[in-house]
Amino acid sequence: MEEEFEILCEFDESWDVVEVRARRKSSGCPLDVSVKLVRQLETSYLELVNCHDYHVIESLLDAEKIQISRSVGAQLEFGSIRVACFDETFSEFYCDEIC
Repeated sequence: MEEEFEILCEFDESWDVVEVRARRKSSGCPLDVSVKLVRQLETSYLELVNCHDYHVIESLLDAEKIQISRSVGAQLEFGSIRVACFDETFSEFYCDEIC
């Protein structure tokens, strides 16, 4: 059975990721990642809580499109929030919460 996701927000190529900050409680712990995106006079902030893959930082910086969605009806091993990054390739990462 294919996993279903509800799209929470989406940022297309008109948005630029201008800042990414990561922090963790100690070595080996999941990251909390803050992202600042801008488009002309608009600014948006995302807080990704408990990201389990450090590659999310590079993917966010390189992405042409970012899609944030929530798993519907299934418990995933590494969080229920999917961060999908689109550029020449597709990559996805999971976290526990988005603010």
